[in-house]
Amino acid sequence: MKIKFFLYDTENDLKKIFVRLRDGRRFDKVAWTEKQTLKKLWNPNKEEIRDKTIIQNNGDNVTQTINDSREQTNSFLADLRTYLTARYNDDFPKSLTLDKNWLREQIKAYSNRVDFTESTSSKYYLTEWIQAYLSEKKNLINSKTGKPLSQQTIKSYKSNLAKLKKFESYQKKHYRFEELTHNDFYKDFIHWCRNCENLNDNTTGKAVTILKTFFGLIKDEDLPICLDFEKKNKFVGVSESTSDIYLNEDEINKIFNLDLSNNLRLDNVRDRFIIGLWTGLRISDFKRLDTENIKKGVITIETQKTKKKVSIGIHPQLKAVLDKRDGEFPPEISDQKFNEYVKEVVELAQITNKVTASKMVKLSDKNGNILKDEKGNNIFRKVKGIYPKYEVVSSHTCRRSFCTNLYKSKKLPLSILMSLSGHSSETQFIEYIKISTEENAALMNDYFNHNLSGDNLIAPLQIAN
Repeated sequence: MKIKFFLYDTENDLKKIFVRLRDGRRFDKVAWTEKQTLKKLWNPNKEEIRDKTIIQNNGDNVTQTINDSREQTNSFLADLRTYLTARYNDDFPKSLTLDKNWLREQIKAYSNRVDFTESTSSKYYLTEWIQAYLSEKKNLINSKTGKPLSQQTIKSYKSNLAKLKKFESYQKKHYRFEELTHNDFYKDFIHWCRNCENLNDNTTGKAVTILKTFFGLIKDEDLPICLDFEKKNKFVGVSESTSDIYLNEDEINKIFNLDLSNNLRLDNVRDRFIIGLWTGLRISDFKRLDTENIKKGVITIETQKTKKKVSIGIHPQLKAVLDKRDGEFPPEISDQKFNEYVKEVVELAQITNKVTASKMVKLSDKNGNILKDEKGNNIFRKVKGIYPKYEVVSSHTCRRSFCTNLYKSKKLPLSILMSLSGHSSETQFIEYIKISTEENAALMNDYFNHNLSGDNLIAPLQIAN
């Protein structure tokens, strides 16, 4: 490999100093070093500004200025030669796309003037591409359906970008598309998520899935991205079995029958909870319900996440809540307050049995000190353990309870349950609902006792004499 500095023979008195990096047939590119000099000051043999100026009849001040410039420029060129040699030897073995733009960027990086604009860095670096992607409204469209991405999806994408920037800060590395390899980027990212950020595997797996979505979009733009993410057994979205709980019908009845007439705050939350438990809607949807959503005894709403219209029958307990309020829905409440107050309601219903579940807890170091983020806020993570059931109830308990209880009742076809839950396959639905092995056995016995008549049974074998 050879690096040569030279001037182009132009009509201008002030000439630009160019650099040529050549490595046989593998690489041969030229770029401007961002330095200039007079032709008569340039020594083409030594590839630097001459030791002595040949300008005549100039004062000492001018000569001194030229000499200062000479020292600075020659030092810059010498150090740039060393820098380019190191960068080339580092990047070439990685099969990165080395072209004229690569050479220009290395010069800018060395000059501490890297231009992170959409037209340049977003075509080479992952975080800049994601930032540019999220800033353009025309990009925020589901490529499969043609519909706008939901606000929840956009929020997840922005959260993923924040994780990635934090990861790069930890790695002290700015990832180019070609560096998104399985052995380096993927393994380092998984390790950081698990061991530095204490994220569970489901959260980590979701982050990997979103990154692969970005990688696919980058590939669609014909940008030079590493294709490890497309290979089998590469960039696997790690996961673990969830420990979410549900409330059975007996527990829901306890909550419904609570006398909260002396506590308006909890009474409103309990009624909202009952509505969620018997509609199966996400909190983003059931908190938006009002009288206009009810027609002819059916609740109809377009879900915020999927933009699909669903229609749900009105359960007697839900009807009782509305009748109690003269047909009106309870007052709205924030998601945070709902999840906080509903635990009080469930505890008052004496649903305190211990369950295995995941719970948001404050992270602490080995000395017991609470960990905080850059803004000074406590850091929370989901931790799997054994907790009183009321402590792990949340708004999402509504949806899981609805699906599980209706499935156990066997009164609705699975296809209807799946249309209400939004699951696209039976496998996804069965994994989502929470039924223990004991409950499955009870359902089997119930089927045997109520669906198999004596006429269909085989006569018992006779014991041989």
